[in-house]
Amino acid sequence: MNDEFEGKVVVVTGAGTGLGRWIAEGFAKAGAHTVITGINLDECMDVADGLQECRGKVIARQMDVTNLSEIKDTLQFVIDEFSRVDVLVNNAGLVWKRKALEVDESFFDQMNAVNVKGAFFVAQTFGAQMVQQQSGKIINITSAAGKLIRKGLANPIYNMNKGAINMMTKALAEEFSQYNVNVNAIGPGYFETGPVKERFVNPAVYETVIESTPLGKIGQANDIQGTALFLGSKLSDFITGQIIYVDGGRTIL
Repeated sequence: MNDEFEGKVVVVTGAGTGLGRWIAEGFAKAGAHTVITGINLDECMDVADGLQECRGKVIARQMDVTNLSEIKDTLQFVIDEFSRVDVLVNNAGLVWKRKALEVDESFFDQMNAVNVKGAFFVAQTFGAQMVQQQSGKIINITSAAGKLIRKGLANPIYNMNKGAINMMTKALAEEFSQYNVNVNAIGPGYFETGPVKERFVNPAVYETVIESTPLGKIGQANDIQGTALFLGSKLSDFITGQIIYVDGGRTIL
């Protein structure tokens, strides 16, 4: 895929930190014009500043996925700058943890606003442009938590949210298939991002995760980047509506 992304336009949401940052870095280093969006502009600019030596343009832009006007304005910015969008990585999300009996209405609404409503309207807005172009790749970021529950690790609202993204992926894949637009999802397991590192300060939590991961390790940047680049490339042209779990095997148990 040395030349696969030359001239291609990639937009990544929630790209200021964590998996979104790694995915954006992967596309930028592969030569794509990469638009790094997130609610915290300083974080996005920090990512973009570190990628200015890449072959394509790398641009940071603030975008709150709960604000439809900002989503539409970002699409318009991308079209004004590049005339098209080839890949959307729909990554922005909240991973707040709370047990069912501790969930209040505010928590429920905030989680759904970002993880479900926001994800849908980002996919709808950028998907409409891809339908018009008659080409494009949408990559939703879901989670192994959208498929399975581990004893003692249930996180009901997040589990619900990611289950919804799984079905949204399939529904959009069917609807957009006639327009040459592929819609797939990546379901990460545990990756060595900031929030996960914080949880692993507790050795018991780390051991529990490792014991339930057949490959016996935690995901790194290249693990998520490889899958995202594959799904954004022509190598995946005959794949749509699929959820690829990049989780060290957690979902096979």
